[in-house]
Amino acid sequence: MSSSNDTSVVASSAIIVALNLIKERFTGNLPLIFLILGSIGFLGNTFTFLQRNLRSNTFCIYSLCGSVVDVINLYTNLLMAYIAKDSNALSNITSRTECKTKLFLAVFLPQLSMNLLVTSLIDRFSCTCSLTSPIRRMRQLKMVPYLVALTILISGVMSLYSPVFYDYVLNSGCVVTDTLSNGILYTILHGFITPIVMFVFAWLTYRNVRQSRQRVTVANTSATTNRSRHQFISTVVTQVCVTSFLTLQWIGVYLYWIVTRNANKTADQWAIFYFTFSLSNNLYYLINVKSFYLSTLTSRLFRQALIRGLFKNVAMVLKLRELLIKQVAIHLPYFSYDSCQCLTADQRERVLRWLVSHDYLSPTVAPYITKNLLSIPLYSLEFYKCDQLTNDMLIEIGRASHFSRLKSLIIHQCSQVQDSGVRAITKGQLSLEYVALRKLANLTDVGLDGIHSAFLKEIDFRWNEKIQDHGIFTIVSNNLNLRSIRLVNCHRLTGQSVNHIAQNLAEKLEVLDVEGLKTLDAEVFVHLVDYCPNIRSLNLFGIINLDADGLFTLFVRSTRMMQLNLSYTTCFLQEPVADYLCCLPLSLVDICLSGTQVYSTHILVRALTRLKNIEHLRLNGLATISDDAIEKILAVIGGRLKTLEMNGYITVGSLTDRSVEHIVRYCTSLEHLSLNLLSFTSTLDSLYELFSSTGRASKLHTISLSSFRNINERVLWSLAENCLNVTLLELSGIPCVNDALISSLKHCRKLSHLNIKGCKQITDLSICDLLGVCRFVSLVLSGCYQLTDKSILALAHTQPFLEEIYISGCTRISPAAVRFLQDNTIRRLYIDHKIPNALPDAMMARNLDTGLFEQV
Repeated sequence: MSSSNDTSVVASSAIIVALNLIKERFTGNLPLIFLILGSIGFLGNTFTFLQRNLRSNTFCIYSLCGSVVDVINLYTNLLMAYIAKDSNALSNITSRTECKTKLFLAVFLPQLSMNLLVTSLIDRFSCTCSLTSPIRRMRQLKMVPYLVALTILISGVMSLYSPVFYDYVLNSGCVVTDTLSNGILYTILHGFITPIVMFVFAWLTYRNVRQSRQRVTVANTSATTNRSRHQFISTVVTQVCVTSFLTLQWIGVYLYWIVTRNANKTADQWAIFYFTFSLSNNLYYLINVKSFYLSTLTSRLFRQALIRGLFKNVAMVLKLRELLIKQVAIHLPYFSYDSCQCLTADQRERVLRWLVSHDYLSPTVAPYITKNLLSIPLYSLEFYKCDQLTNDMLIEIGRASHFSRLKSLIIHQCSQVQDSGVRAITKGQLSLEYVALRKLANLTDVGLDGIHSAFLKEIDFRWNEKIQDHGIFTIVSNNLNLRSIRLVNCHRLTGQSVNHIAQNLAEKLEVLDVEGLKTLDAEVFVHLVDYCPNIRSLNLFGIINLDADGLFTLFVRSTRMMQLNLSYTTCFLQEPVADYLCCLPLSLVDICLSGTQVYSTHILVRALTRLKNIEHLRLNGLATISDDAIEKILAVIGGRLKTLEMNGYITVGSLTDRSVEHIVRYCTSLEHLSLNLLSFTSTLDSLYELFSSTGRASKLHTISLSSFRNINERVLWSLAENCLNVTLLELSGIPCVNDALISSLKHCRKLSHLNIKGCKQITDLSICDLLGVCRFVSLVLSGCYQLTDKSILALAHTQPFLEEIYISGCTRISPAAVRFLQDNTIRRLYIDHKIPNALPDAMMARNLDTGLFEQV
């Protein structure tokens, strides 16, 4: 018998210890967690409900007031309880006034929070009532202060019982004088009446919505109006359900305490009860935490407003940062050495980039660059189209004491840069990873001697007319870890440079771009195959004298080639050589055959349909292609295609709307679609099916549909409404493009490149409307002759990241406004603004197709 009692005592004590441990490590920390989540939710609600499109919504005003009350309740009641968790907070009260005030606030704030939720629910109920119902008057903004005041008054009246039944007792603190009466009133008013009122109005709202839907016609406009009227209904109903559940679970535990407070219980029963009581009381405060998170989950409009506001603020912060960079750059000569020490390496690089982009790199500023900006190591330098940059400046930069950790160097089209400057800035840079020396008219082989880095992975030497094979031999021999080499239009290079690249880099070479070389013989391809098995990207654009047998060797023996460009090559005009296309590497993912003349359509179809991994296909201006060929090709590989370019078939005249139908039918995973100059007579009706499908339309990132004079306007509206992720859009030369259509592109918030050249209906209204939402990098507005300085000034204030703009033919745009825009962009802005009489000695003529004035 004694052993049994000992066992029960041990088990009881184990339960008590376990519950105390859980309470100490978990339940006791819930108030702190709820405080943090509630504070974040309050900030989120405040940020969202104060957005321009929501701040005048009566429901949002009531919700914001409720959120304010929630956070006050958390810090007034929950925080105080957490601070005094080891003692009874009421027992520490020392005056009657403090006692009654404390108890009144403890009941009043939660009641006010729930009553404001009821008010917001009634507001949503009123918006579902008929237009003649007098209750709809409460949705007027002038009624909001009165209703909020009435809600506060009702909440105060409902909470008056609390100070009545609590009083201060000497040596006991604040205690309840009538436990039963206080419990009954608290349960009825707080636990039953409030949830019942919530459920009644929730049911009335649901009934009105259901009746409204039965009356709504099938017209799209009616459905849209109905959705806009019923905003936030699902949100408030969800909040009502969650609030009622949290209230009832707490009221249930509280009622159990009222009924059994004088009952005889064992120690473990009391331990279980107090643990449940504490957990239920803490969970009750989720009522003051939940608002923001439930709104985010249930309301699309709330999420959109939140995300839009966040992006707007991020853009504002970025713009502010760039403004500060601009001011530092302008006043750089006036800063002392010590005042520049607070600038980080990235900020110094931005300051230097701004000086270069806005032609502030004068001889008087150059010494301060060395003194103030190069006092710590920089990792990236970019000189883009800066005619002020001289060899002497580069030599001074290279002599800076801390200038030895450069990782990226870009010098693009700087007319005064010569070999000595390039050698000075690259000498001793042992950490270089990327070097781009593009369009340098005075750069020869001598300037490449100083580039020597074990970490160099990529070089880009495009459009350097004076670089010869010896220069490529030198740089490849000094940098044996190169992975990517771009030698576009270096016309003095021969196949020997490619042979040397292959022999020295071997399996390390992955990307080779030799566009514009005059000739490649069989030996070149043999070297590429023998020495470079890992080459995955090869650009042979425009190389007319390609050795066919060598190309066949490359096709057959390359097993890892993923990207191949054979544009504007003529070696496939003869039948035996054209058959080599049927041996293209099966590993190809991206192939470009633009302008490539193929012997027959049958060979082209057979070559493309065997490519099982192809995802990106570019077939621009092929004379041998037809509607039937397109169907045969896409029926096999269309389902895998992510990119499809079929531009420039107006002169060929071989493609019609049937080809577009095949694209829509077979290409179900498209992300990039380009059909520029496909046909003057096409209406593109079948594209409506593609653009109206939400799933397929959301995948599209770039869309080019220029010069379709007969396009169905419904197709364009479907594009604007459903292609929400598009980043590049070309609609040039389409007569029906107007302000309404361009304004509707506000939904496409990722749009950064827009081409509406020759769209004569466009005015400042739609352009300014779009600028407040999208962040543009490139704008083509040539021929939109109704545009004025208003659009340019709006661009200057909203688009700091703009890099190029085309506004030729826009005679109402002044050069002064264009210069102001140029001063307000971060990078160097390329501007194409040719207008009549801009060059007095030039003869100008108007292009009748585009409306663009061009120099003859």
